[in-house]
Amino acid sequence: MRHRERNVWKDQASYEGVTPLPHNPLECAAVKQGAELIVRLNPFSVVLSDAAGAPLELCTALKRQHTETLRTLAVALRATGGQHEVRGWVHAYRLNAEQANRARQKCRQGHKKGTPKAASLFLAGWVLVFTTLAPAVLSAQTIMVLYRCRWQVELVFKRMKQLLRFNQLRSTHRTTVEATVRALLVAWALQEDIGAEIQTLLRALTSSRPLVISRWFVTGLGIETLRHQVQSTWSRARLRLCLPRLQRFLCCRPRRRVHQDTEVRAWLEGRAPRPFLIAEDAA
Repeated sequence: MRHRERNVWKDQASYEGVTPLPHNPLECAAVKQGAELIVRLNPFSVVLSDAAGAPLELCTALKRQHTETLRTLAVALRATGGQHEVRGWVHAYRLNAEQANRARQKCRQGHKKGTPKAASLFLAGWVLVFTTLAPAVLSAQTIMVLYRCRWQVELVFKRMKQLLRFNQLRSTHRTTVEATVRALLVAWALQEDIGAEIQTLLRALTSSRPLVISRWFVTGLGIETLRHQVQSTWSRARLRLCLPRLQRFLCCRPRRRVHQDTEVRAWLEGRAPRPFLIAEDAA
């Protein structure tokens, strides 16, 4: 299955030179527990075979693929010298010449001794993502977009640790620490509701122009609002009243680079078409 992409990756740099996961997906605890995977594939850490069980050479299979196209291969992965096998699909997106050259340059720079193998340099020109989700469940384009959004998941944990001060827990007793963490997670869930309301109101205030909302500032304001609600010194009604004046502190200035959080949320909420998923069948 091939697709020619038009304006698919607005931020190609987010793909080039990405290091594969440090562990073998076959050894991942998630697989053993029946979870679905979407991971960057390191083809040199596993043994690949096609759907019929025949050995699969990715370089040969992808050799004739055109640039900026997406191809899906049904595969089976097996660890080198192991018996455990995972069946799934590899979605391969071929970078254009400029992006591929940058990726290969990074590959050469990251190689400690000598020159990288020809296969390594060849496959550096692709984004290879393995998933156990069938194309009938999630299309190849959707899988690639979800993989591209992986950094947003990391940012959620970063915001939690920074704004809730997880690194400043004073107790060293397990029971106390568990109770504190659970209370902080409840607070996080409550501020998510406040944050969602803030974003809705901000969009209503600036419906005539595109809006880039800072998740950090909104989350910080949500946590402060929740804290003052507990202390009875601030209320949601007062927040709504002051929001027009707070708007300039919560929204970012226009930027050249696409704001990924805004783009992803618009796609997930169905508020806008998916501009980086426009595709047409290639001959």
